[in-house]
Amino acid sequence: MMAKVLFLCEPNELDKERQGYSRAFAKHGEVICWGRSRGNNLLHFLESLQEKPDLILHPDASLPFLPWGMTQVEIPTVCFQIDEFDSAESRIRWSMLFDYACVFHVGYDKVFQKGGHPQAVLLPHCADATLFQNSQRQRIYDVGWGGNSEGSLYGRRRRIILHLAEHFQMNEWRHRHSQEEMAEVYQSSKIVVHVNRDDHTTVTGMRHFEATAAGALLITGIPTDLTRLGFREGEREDTPRTHL
Repeated sequence: MMAKVLFLCEPNELDKERQGYSRAFAKHGEVICWGRSRGNNLLHFLESLQEKPDLILHPDASLPFLPWGMTQVEIPTVCFQIDEFDSAESRIRWSMLFDYACVFHVGYDKVFQKGGHPQAVLLPHCADATLFQNSQRQRIYDVGWGGNSEGSLYGRRRRIILHLAEHFQMNEWRHRHSQEEMAEVYQSSKIVVHVNRDDHTTVTGMRHFEATAAGALLITGIPTDLTRLGFREGEREDTPRTHL
């Protein structure tokens, strides 16, 4: 059955996690983007469509878009709360406008449920499988790295990366990589190191799963929420469970 999903954002806001989900939904149906440039009344927009969507998804874009009529539609609505540990209380409040609230980090489904949302569910980060299909790429880097290293939240990360860069062959880690570039780096790396931000040292992010999708050895800090998702230290995951 082909499904139609309405994303509440502009097409150019489908980046990072959002881009992966858009690609995944497009495999099984049609994806429509509707953002503030096309109006702000959801009911009026739905009336203009010949076929109604099967799902309305707020992807937690960089400029959140909350149109009028969210609570009046009869179509299932879902909101992503990708960085729910930032401003959790306000995120819980506006997630009440949606039938389902998807949180991406372990334990926050319970936080949202305790805060009053009856259908908050855990949807851990995952890798976009379409980006990791070149298994024959030569692994020219001893250590691969991707991610932001600037700002007050990344002091420990900077120290570790600078130390690694002095002793190992690495990619250009200061470069801000696109998702496609990051996939190439990880598939060209023997080891991928990921260091969380200083204020949330155990959370899982896309980089953890992208590293395993690329077939690299992942080194990250412990304790880690990966163990709460079923991963075991020192054990190989022969059948990846993190692909879209």
